[in-house]
Amino acid sequence: MSVIVAAVVAGGVVWYLDRPGSYDECVVSEMRGQSQIAMFTVQKVCAVRFRKEDELPLSYFREKVDISMMPDFDKDPGVVMMGSKNFDNPPMIFTVTKNDTEYEITRVHVKVSHRMEMDCSSIEDSDWKDGPELIFKDKIANVNMPGVLDERSKLHRGPFCFRYTGIWGTPRKQ
Repeated sequence: MSVIVAAVVAGGVVWYLDRPGSYDECVVSEMRGQSQIAMFTVQKVCAVRFRKEDELPLSYFREKVDISMMPDFDKDPGVVMMGSKNFDNPPMIFTVTKNDTEYEITRVHVKVSHRMEMDCSSIEDSDWKDGPELIFKDKIANVNMPGVLDERSKLHRGPFCFRYTGIWGTPRKQ
């Protein structure tokens, strides 16, 4: 009986130690004995298994991805749409409201502008500043945005305009 248990334990240890530990090892391991035709499928399977993050085209924002932003009323009960009395850098919640891609959005880089323009594309490049990296978990990113003090309202106002400069995601499980 103890010989059988030892054999099962040893087999489990060998199986565990023989598993690929990275995306690259997974691709090499899964491609053994396969034709090149299987490469795309193997890469996709290994990317899901190891949550390999890919940079996605910025054109996705026009066609396939929408992200909305709201003040974080839970973190800052005194916040209003135009700013915060409690935080120099108002807390905001970014939510992926549309995602018609094969990826789960994991992070987004943004540039921000505090200029109040209805058409954000008319803002000069010099008025854009690097914003925080948005890290998404379950389609939500919580972040404190750089604020500026509005002397009239005495509120720290978050950016009015956002420009997305990078988007990353991991392949969805099929």
